[in-house]
Amino acid sequence: MGKPTPIIIIAIAFITGIFTCKIAIDYIHIDTIYLLALAIVWFIGMIGFNKMRMPNIFELSTTLFCFFTGALLFLIRFNEVKDGINMNNQYIRGEIIKTPIKSAHSWAVDLKTDNGTKIKAYLHPYCQPRTGDIIELQPSYGLQSTCPLYDSDSTYKDYRNYLFYSGFSATCYAGKEQWRLTNEESNNIYTRIHSLQESMIKQYKEAGFEGNEGAVITAMTTGNKASLSKQTKEKYSHAGVSHILALSGFHLTLLYTMLEWLLFAYIAPRKWRIVTQCLSIIMIIAFTIIAGAPASLVRATIICTLMSITSIFQNDNSSMNSLSLAAILMLAYNPLMLFDVGFQLSFASMIGLCTVCRPMSNLLTIKNRLLNNVWSLTCCTITCSLFTFPLITYYFGYFPLTSILTNVIITFIAYFLLLFSVLWWIMYFIPTIQGFIGTCMNFTASLMNDITDWISSMKWAICEFRLNLLGVIMCYLLLVSVILLISRMTRKTILNESDI
Repeated sequence: MGKPTPIIIIAIAFITGIFTCKIAIDYIHIDTIYLLALAIVWFIGMIGFNKMRMPNIFELSTTLFCFFTGALLFLIRFNEVKDGINMNNQYIRGEIIKTPIKSAHSWAVDLKTDNGTKIKAYLHPYCQPRTGDIIELQPSYGLQSTCPLYDSDSTYKDYRNYLFYSGFSATCYAGKEQWRLTNEESNNIYTRIHSLQESMIKQYKEAGFEGNEGAVITAMTTGNKASLSKQTKEKYSHAGVSHILALSGFHLTLLYTMLEWLLFAYIAPRKWRIVTQCLSIIMIIAFTIIAGAPASLVRATIICTLMSITSIFQNDNSSMNSLSLAAILMLAYNPLMLFDVGFQLSFASMIGLCTVCRPMSNLLTIKNRLLNNVWSLTCCTITCSLFTFPLITYYFGYFPLTSILTNVIITFIAYFLLLFSVLWWIMYFIPTIQGFIGTCMNFTASLMNDITDWISSMKWAICEFRLNLLGVIMCYLLLVSVILLISRMTRKTILNESDI
């Protein structure tokens, strides 16, 4: 911890600029070209302050430049999504870029048009669309903009805001006669990844992984959640372990740890550790691609890659620097991502792990290796729960009281499930051993489902209440105060030990 490094300050200024522009978007009527010209002039002036050896003014101007850069990039991206498509257009042609979701009366599909605009379309279910299919449609009721500036209907306001900040310019519905599949074949990355996923799912089904156990195994290893029932999702959510079913940093952390153990990284010389880190990075990137590159997993991959690279230098601030750099890169690419719930939860938990988790785990010195690992895992779970608690209650209106206990138990089980799945694919050409490992996989998934079911059925499993925005801000101010207090106590301890 200690004094914030320049990259952390830059990240804070950049994020503050995005957030400020989002709040004031209704009152901004300046053309982006003028803002860009102002940013260039400011940058030139900033260089001048540096050459004149005026460090204080240079630091202030740099911070303000990052603030306005964040605001400018947000405004540019906001206008791109807002003006991405002509609302009077009666003909839409696009490619399905994500696995369609079946509801009672329609297929929900994510379409990407020829000009790159994303549309959420709801199609009459007379046939089944697939990822990579190119479709043509005529909206039955026209296109509906998702832009918050145009949304006068408060009924679906929150959902449309979610779609807009996820990059969707409009929504539409197409009846049976209003849409059709073309005969064109797509060979882009979406189709290839989906074909690989379908092949893996087919192998699972042929091996006998079916029911809730098969659905959980498929979701945790391929990212495809289509076979998960609504009841299963609710049980995992009420138990506080819904992140187990959605590929994210949790799975990547387990996989990365597993790879380091398999490659003997913890007991190998420093040079070999660098090699193992490079191999681990390549494998987690491959895993992300196979899983369809969901946003949550891409975030985790970027963070994990940067933290792995900077850990080689053994800098005390490397973890927060890596996290800040990841935030800057991802938000520079898409500033709207800041208002995605998954993005906020991911970075909130990572900030907790980088700042509080290690000092908390050092409070107890446990010589037994197994018990020490349990204590470290408990500290990680407590930290993540504390730092995501305000956001969970703000967005979802409840908080799972059993999440700490459930996460400690389920994390161990999930680790073995992922380990068995890796070994299952490695032993693909040795059916006897693969069959035994498959039995272990099925038992592990069944055990995880049973424990989650038992915990979620408790009457006091969740506490229903909702924080407002002011409450969320107050909670995080309290957490920041705790971080500063821990940092100060840690520095005092280090100074006292050095004096002795």
